[in-house]
Amino acid sequence: MSDRDSGEQQSPGTHDYRRTVIIVVFIVLLVLGASLRALSGHGIVLTALIYAPSEKIRYPGSRTPGDTAVSFYLSLDSGDYERAYGLVLEPRWTEEPASYGDAIAAGNAPFRGWTGEQEFVRRLNSEIGIKGSGIKLNAVHARVVEELEPDVYARAFDIDGVRSAYRVKAGGSILGACSIFSWNRELVVLQVGRHYRVLLDGTKEAGSFYYQSWFTGLERIGDLR
Repeated sequence: MSDRDSGEQQSPGTHDYRRTVIIVVFIVLLVLGASLRALSGHGIVLTALIYAPSEKIRYPGSRTPGDTAVSFYLSLDSGDYERAYGLVLEPRWTEEPASYGDAIAAGNAPFRGWTGEQEFVRRLNSEIGIKGSGIKLNAVHARVVEELEPDVYARAFDIDGVRSAYRVKAGGSILGACSIFSWNRELVVLQVGRHYRVLLDGTKEAGSFYYQSWFTGLERIGDLR
């Protein structure tokens, strides 16, 4: 038998072997793909994706209502409460405690002036911790959801130069002890002159963590272990 005849006799076996390898590899890839899809909704995988290393978020400034809200929350996260104070207006309603849980109802409560910077910084150091030690934000976003009547706020707070008012919905993710949560918060943002300012709900002594209700709509979206 010639070498050529011998090679021709081995060809069917060689083809079968290659076909088997291809089938096995194909099955492995299918199983791997199915496994990844099954795990994609698992808390650990979700957390790993959310907490993948990323570039440090830069303050967007206060050029728009949304930018102002984002910069405010990033200031809370970093513990730069002086910067945060420069982005807000916080009314002092009455001598009695005002409720942070209630949304602003301009004109429905007596306005007594504005919270001072020292009081604001002192309260946030108590609520959130020095240098933002009590919170860890992974992402912050904000968008305008409604344009409001600026004259209502101008009259209620005796502010000159209120050009526009907006309802802004802010949100993102926040790291808890063992879990990660999504959050959201609706804010009123006023344009006073050339500047935008977040209008807070009103002053009150800090009696417990997050007394200001900075973060609402908390919902767990993943575990950290």
